[in-house]
Amino acid sequence: MDLHNLKATAEEQDLLSWCYANLTEEQAAEVEDEAIEAASVEINAPKAAELLATLLMKIIVRNARQECKGGCNSPSLRHDEAAVR
Repeated sequence: MDLHNLKATAEEQDLLSWCYANLTEEQAAEVEDEAIEAASVEINAPKAAELLATLLMKIIVRNARQECKGGCNSPSLRHDEAAVR
């Protein structure tokens, strides 16, 4: 990702310039990598959380069904199965 072509306000540009002027190239590159990683997590977190919840629900229900092999009459299991369908 080319961080130098990002759209920033004049104030943000001034702050970026100051930061780069006070860091070595190595330090700036390290901070840039950390910022890209953190931004990626924040951008992807809502979708990842939704996908994780869906996957875990499917896995839990499948495992419960395998454990019961059709013989469970637990009301909580029946409720969970209905929620997944």
